[in-house]
Amino acid sequence: VFADSSGEGNHAVCAAGGDVCPTGGENGRFGNAIQFDGTDDYLEIDPVIDTGATNFTIATWLNADGLTGNFQRLLHQQGDSSSNIGRVWLAITDGGELYSWLGNSYLGGGGAIEADRWYHAAITYDGTTLSLYIDGVLVSSDERALEESDGQLIVGRQKDGDYYYFNGRMDELVLMNEALDEE
Repeated sequence: VFADSSGEGNHAVCAAGGDVCPTGGENGRFGNAIQFDGTDDYLEIDPVIDTGATNFTIATWLNADGLTGNFQRLLHQQGDSSSNIGRVWLAITDGGELYSWLGNSYLGGGGAIEADRWYHAAITYDGTTLSLYIDGVLVSSDERALEESDGQLIVGRQKDGDYYYFNGRMDELVLMNEALDEE
């Protein structure tokens, strides 16, 4: 179990009953980070935010070990209980660009990130506008409606299937029911 330090009890657990677990205690941006191997490990968090019904911010520090031409999912939410549709909160394209696919449309920008460098990435939604920030700078925003979803949050891979694993470290993952801005 990777403990939620907010006191809200939103702990992350290793997938497959703990058989495939990222490595904790790696060098992070601040203290310790979680190392994902890009092969088979990921985390699951019980539903925290319904993207279609709540303003939110989700943010993390990330450091990709390799950008090998493969898509990588950082945060992906399972569909709601009545569908299998997933929500891509934050991911990396095969060209190394950070993006989101909330609201059934691509939201990216800021150019490709580099491997072996820390970046702060954040997605916010204020009920009208979805915004992507990299290192505190707004790189893209768009007005759109977001789908409701009460599914589990998957950290480090695609919601289903055996692909799009993240290869790198994540530190200070934050989920909140408030839309922050660059200030």
